[in-house]
Amino acid sequence: MAKKSNTTATPAIFKRVVPSLALAPTDAAADNPIRRVHKAQAPKLSAKAEGCLTYAIGIDNAACLYVQLQGNTSGGLFSAEWVRFSDIDRCLQQSLDTREQITSGAFRAAFKSKSQNNAGFLAAVLKAVGVLASSPEKAHHLQLNAEQWRYWQTELRQRANTAVDPVTSEVHEIPAEDDDAILNQLLQPR
Repeated sequence: MAKKSNTTATPAIFKRVVPSLALAPTDAAADNPIRRVHKAQAPKLSAKAEGCLTYAIGIDNAACLYVQLQGNTSGGLFSAEWVRFSDIDRCLQQSLDTREQITSGAFRAAFKSKSQNNAGFLAAVLKAVGVLASSPEKAHHLQLNAEQWRYWQTELRQRANTAVDPVTSEVHEIPAEDDDAILNQLLQPR
């Protein structure tokens, strides 16, 4: 006779499934689409954090630059909205005016979405490209390199002459004969 177990089966634990925010559609208007001109990865801000972030830079028909968080190889949700450089510039303005250090929280205002990771992940991107640097005096504070911020924007606008395939992420040069048409389109007023 088989011995009857007095333990009950543990019910299955269901993991909450959250749709990937990285695949969300852009929030650009249909008549002013954002064209991706650069894609790269950046380490996270904390030396203890694992993984890296993937981000893209885009430009619209009015030559406005945007950044989009696209991926995170470890934990932490984020918003995949396109954030205008002009909104980032407003967040940096106090540091530009006063030369004071900032924290990643300064970038919360640049996002429509209120994900807790947005500001820190954006700060990590800006640090990776040299716009921000860790403060030697205060932990969690960042120093702005205003010259690099301006240089990076100029460099990205020059990259508008290349296109990134949205499916394969391969970079393709735009043929020289199309340069004038593309520049005219980019420089058209809204």
